[in-house]
Amino acid sequence: FEKALYKATDSRTALKRTLHDYMRIMGKLEVGLGVLSCIVMGLVCGIILDVNFVQAGTTWLTLALAFSFCFGDTVKRLFEGLVLVFVWNPYGISDRVFINDDNKVEMNLVVTKINLLNTEFIRSDGQLCIISNSIIQQRDVRNASRA
Repeated sequence: FEKALYKATDSRTALKRTLHDYMRIMGKLEVGLGVLSCIVMGLVCGIILDVNFVQAGTTWLTLALAFSFCFGDTVKRLFEGLVLVFVWNPYGISDRVFINDDNKVEMNLVVTKINLLNTEFIRSDGQLCIISNSIIQQRDVRNASRA
């Protein structure tokens, strides 16, 4: 009975930590959507105030082009992280997973923290390992902790 109680407590603690990481990710998404809504509201106000967007279009296009060069890869990785964390959802905190590395060797990892752009693991030798979610999405992930 004591072993079962400890196992249930560990499971609940891991679930709590996983949900805490998801809440942090949702907070970041809320800020991003807030910024996006401010941009849309600015455009709507510009239309209401009869701003000539064609004349100011060169400036807007230059800013959009600069934004895409500066943040294009980050936006791609952000989208891949969203798909991994919220759609694919291959693991939670303290799950033991096996992921193939670049040499097709299977790494034995335990999940410690889930972020939007990367996930932190503890390797079998005790070292911290941080892997980008876009790389994880391209690899074969086997979760030994889930049936």
